[in-house]
Amino acid sequence: MKVGERVRLARQAAGMTQSRLAEVIGIHVSSINQLEAGTSKRPNAENLIRIAHALHVLPEWLALGETTPSLRTLGRRLREAREKTGLSPAQLARRAGLREERIHLLETGAAIPSPDEEKALADALGLAALPWPDERDTWTITRMNPTPRTRASDLTEETNHKDTAADPMESLSPDERALLAKYRRMDAEQKKALQTLVSSLAEPGKKQKTG
Repeated sequence: MKVGERVRLARQAAGMTQSRLAEVIGIHVSSINQLEAGTSKRPNAENLIRIAHALHVLPEWLALGETTPSLRTLGRRLREAREKTGLSPAQLARRAGLREERIHLLETGAAIPSPDEEKALADALGLAALPWPDERDTWTITRMNPTPRTRASDLTEETNHKDTAADPMESLSPDERALLAKYRRMDAEQKKALQTLVSSLAEPGKKQKTG
């Protein structure tokens, strides 16, 4: 599945039109149309991060088709809870007031449930709360709640200092180690694109200086 196809799937799962999504993230609807159709030369990293936030999906999944251990675990537990109650994805979607496509994204670890979705799904499944793992991915938390200085931005900076004496892998959580190892395997162009995504989150309101 290509980037544009994932954008279309996430948008439809959220029940948004192209026009509404464009309005929410502040770009022209033609940009959304071209992105979904695969006719744009290269997806704009800043726009992708805005789309991911607007549609409550993981930016890595939207850009690269990848997810994280915590979200995969949550998705698996959500599916198990649904199956235990004897509900189909469509039935759970109706009970929770969501679209069936959204249930699919949540169960596969591609989507990050909003607070309203967490409550609706827990109520629909008869749970006190969604069955999150004990430790959620730092990557996931910082992406959906960016701060001026995030652990995600620290990771990309650490990999750029080759003369660092201590291995940063030793102080990271298992999820962070997996993401950092994946980052190190990327080529230069992929790293640059990812750094742009992280920078957009670390300082969402700051404009780049020119010349």
